Amino acid sequence: MNLYNNDISDPKAKAFFEEAFKLCKNSKESDVKKFIENNRLASSPEEHVKAGFYSLAVAKFNKEIDKEESGKYFHYAGHILKITNYINQAARAYANAGSVLKDCQDSKNIELAVRSFAQSKNCYFDIGNSELSEKMYIEEQETKIKLLTSKKVSCFSLKIWKLSSIFGTSFQRWYCIVLLFILLFSFLYEYLYRYKYIIINGQSKWHNIISPVYFSIVTISTLGYGDIFPIRWEAQLVIIFNIFIGYLLLGLGIGIITRKIKGH
Repeated sequence: MNLYNNDISDPKAKAFFEEAFKLCKNSKESDVKKFIENNRLASSPEEHVKAGFYSLAVAKFNKEIDKEESGKYFHYAGHILKITNYINQAARAYANAGSVLKDCQDSKNIELAVRSFAQSKNCYFDIGNSELSEKMYIEEQETKIKLLTSKKVSCFSLKIWKLSSIFGTSFQRWYCIVLLFILLFSFLYEYLYRYKYIIINGQSKWHNIISPVYFSIVTISTLGYGDIFPIRWEAQLVIIFNIFIGYLLLGLGIGIITRKIKGH
């Protein structure tokens, strides 16, 4: 995701950007940075906006030269532009900050990338772009994994969340995981039936070929009709694990629905 000057529709803002970029190319980057530093909290709206687009210019100028510097100024730009109600530009600036900084090795920069993606997500949500907001949310979570890994902190739960539902955003992934576990436990129950670890209404014979799938669904959904039950501790352990997985999948499903309802 890149921000070029032709993405700036406001003529005055575009002029600020081009002016600053030209100064940077003419070895006057320090003057541009000095202006930004002096006007980041300017009381004059025009000077404040100018500082925001100057920050964008510095960020773009440094993108291939100094990623850390580029990311920092993209983040500055996002902050200033958000305050000055250039929300769309702020969202893109934050997104650029995240995409640049997440590739750094320093955990401090990766942490700033996480915050940048989070801000971009919120900005896109504020302007009603739920698709890009969700994309930034996924980038935020992906970068969190990288941050935790760089700090040598366990991120197992985040990785499982990603695997099972792409951080609570994908029903399709969730459906596939549910189906996978239903089939897995169906095979296990077929095995347990063959060795008479479970019985059906006092018998040890399936009613039909669907029975193991039926029992897997009933157990994973925690309904438990009681028509099929274990008679050995090994089978009991499998069923306990099946129920545990069922609760986890139910929680994931509710989480996805909640995100869809909130639209965030």
